Amino acid sequence: MPKSRPLVALGLLGPTLDAGNDNKRWNRWRPTIGLHMQSDLVISRFEMLHQRRFDRLAETISEDIRQV
Repeated sequence: MPKSRPLVALGLLGPTLDAGNDNKRWNRWRPTIGLHMQSDLVISRFEMLHQRRFDRLAETISEDIRQV
């Protein structure tokens, strides 16, 4: 059986759908987080593209990805 290769995913940060700073953000669907919550999809590396003005949101999303 061939050895599986690491999966690299590219994503675009969605400042509307991915947004949220309080704990209520966990009660709604966020596409970037949803991608990482798929039990049958093991992502080895995730490259998130975003505009500089959304750096803070990107950091929040990165922390949320680490939690899931």
